[in-house]
Amino acid sequence: MFTYESVYEELRSGYQSASPEQRLSILKHELLRPIHTVEAVAAVLDLIDVDALAGLPENLTPEAFDCWRGRLAGSVKEMKEILDALTLD
Repeated sequence: MFTYESVYEELRSGYQSASPEQRLSILKHELLRPIHTVEAVAAVLDLIDVDALAGLPENLTPEAFDCWRGRLAGSVKEMKEILDALTLD
């Protein structure tokens, strides 16, 4: 498992002399891994029947859960689009 410091140090020392184009390519490659993780979590959450859930906090209604679930899925899509728009050759 990577920690912020280990990833930071590895990327910083490994690609310090990389060109801006190379850095964009590296950025895309490195960000896709966590984006795919968030995307998978969003897909799992999408399988949950909120009305059947017991133990939701009082302030988290099924409607609010659905809203956050949709926002998460939308955020993943937006992150991928931003990454693609800024790193396409």
